[in-house]
Amino acid sequence: MLELYSVLSRVKLDTPIENLTINSIVYFIIKDCKLNVISIPLIARRSIAGYKATIPIEYDIAMKLSRKLKLRTLDLIHLAYTSLLKRKDITDMFITGDKEILECREEILAITGVLIKDPSKLE
Repeated sequence: MLELYSVLSRVKLDTPIENLTINSIVYFIIKDCKLNVISIPLIARRSIAGYKATIPIEYDIAMKLSRKLKLRTLDLIHLAYTSLLKRKDITDMFITGDKEILECREEILAITGVLIKDPSKLE
């Protein structure tokens, strides 16, 4: 959902999209595309610079993936969340047109077990 809000907030229109309208558009996309919104409310405890921190599990996974994959923050969060969904047998695939993610698809598969697919090559 965050990605939808992010993209819609950056759309350049003659008339700016207000927050209420963005909420309505996100609602429409979720309903029209028959998307399921899944939340996995898990936390991780980490010691960072001598401090004990409690963070969402997907952030902890993204931090670990960052050392290996060298991707942007939001890409890492997407992959971390997808790897959590894979562990729950909800999905095993991530579809993206992002070139950086596509370039390291084999490494992502080896690390997370998640298949990375290019939407232009779907059957």
